Amino acid sequence: MTTNRDNNNNNNNNSNTNSTENSCCTELKNEHINSGGAFHIEKESLKQQDQQQEQEQQPPPQPPQQQQQQQQQPSLVGLEKIERDSGIVAIVCSKWTHFLNGRTVKKFLLYKKDILMKYRPKAKAPKDLIALCIDNTLGDSLNILADHGIISAPIMEKIKDDKKNSNGDNSIDNSNSSSNHLNGHNNDGNDSYGGGHGKSSKHIIKLNIISEEQKHKYMYKGYLDVLDILSLFGYFMQRIIMEGGEKEQNKETILHQTLKQVIGYCSVGDLFCVDEDMTLLQALETLLMPASPFKSHSSPVFNSMGDLKGVLSQTDLLYLARDNAHLFSSHSKKSVKELKIQSPVISIPHTMVAKDAFDLLRANRINGIAVVNERLGNLIYSLSTDDLRYITKDKLDIFFKSIYEYMQSQTNIIEPVCIKDSTKLVQVIDIMCDKNVQRVYIVDENKRPLTIVTVSDILSSLLNC
Repeated sequence: MTTNRDNNNNNNNNSNTNSTENSCCTELKNEHINSGGAFHIEKESLKQQDQQQEQEQQPPPQPPQQQQQQQQQPSLVGLEKIERDSGIVAIVCSKWTHFLNGRTVKKFLLYKKDILMKYRPKAKAPKDLIALCIDNTLGDSLNILADHGIISAPIMEKIKDDKKNSNGDNSIDNSNSSSNHLNGHNNDGNDSYGGGHGKSSKHIIKLNIISEEQKHKYMYKGYLDVLDILSLFGYFMQRIIMEGGEKEQNKETILHQTLKQVIGYCSVGDLFCVDEDMTLLQALETLLMPASPFKSHSSPVFNSMGDLKGVLSQTDLLYLARDNAHLFSSHSKKSVKELKIQSPVISIPHTMVAKDAFDLLRANRINGIAVVNERLGNLIYSLSTDDLRYITKDKLDIFFKSIYEYMQSQTNIIEPVCIKDSTKLVQVIDIMCDKNVQRVYIVDENKRPLTIVTVSDILSSLLNC
């Protein structure tokens, strides 16, 4: 039996709930994000997005009896379930996830350069989105990546003029179409040819900078990173050495192989793609989704027509999180030990051959690995894919030396960053952004690595903030 007192309590609870939700919406609508390297959305745009979400979430009309039963059920304050055409289901349960759910990838890409300039001012961030032509050699591709200070790039193929169908449209061989991979996106890349750059680049493609009539001359074929090139080079060189071949002569032969000849060895089949109309929340869920055999640190972004529009990475979203830390809940004030976000450390001895270390990174699809003293076990270096950012084909002689010698020869190496397991989540975010690292280590009193916290761990935990 329900008493009048119970009814009054229920009404008070509903009133408090509505007050909380209205307060949350008001705060988000009035939110103004400074564009000094972050993400700027006008108030009217935020208001329209909130109104649209409220309309989408309105339930269909129900009979009076069913409405009365529903009112008696407990409400989940601030909890929204958003399901889009992409098939990704995102749970909105905080101001931070509400923020991500109210902004699209397309909008974010407009501000990505500002974010990179804020957090990586000394990095050689390319002015344009760089892509590689499928006719590039491995050696030239390696140099192009180094010239532009990037570690990965899309691969594009120019559509031949004779590939026309009866309607005059570009005809693409179904066997090569990206609809056979990469989640069904087609290959009509909205890209442009960028001409030459330095000694290594008669085949650089700069995306989205030419006239409308010149677009759609290239189609997306895959995704290449520096680890793909190094692993492939090491594999062939190892075979040559075992067969007694001449190393230097065969080195040039390997580096003259084109991407078309080796594209099956690249990362193309392992990636999930991001649609530019996805919310940032959906995109983050995609990047954190366990893909066989790894979680993707970055992903190409396509529009609804299948045009390649950019690249989104976990680091981009970490920088965005740091700029909007005021949206986190008290959950973010907990330590990494309390949140249980530490992972086991994968380590290698400092005497390991550099080629084998690179192979280990690629085989496990991880972006970093601990280099420890073989005898003492203390942490010496943190080998990261970022450490391969400026390697060129002329620097491959060190490929068969120890990883310690390789790290000693580099000038842009960042010392391993260590924290305590009592360090708070928000502090770890600050450290990662300030130090430009994607992982931090928890070590013992002798600096032996115990556990590790990565960008993926942080972003996953923030979904609960």
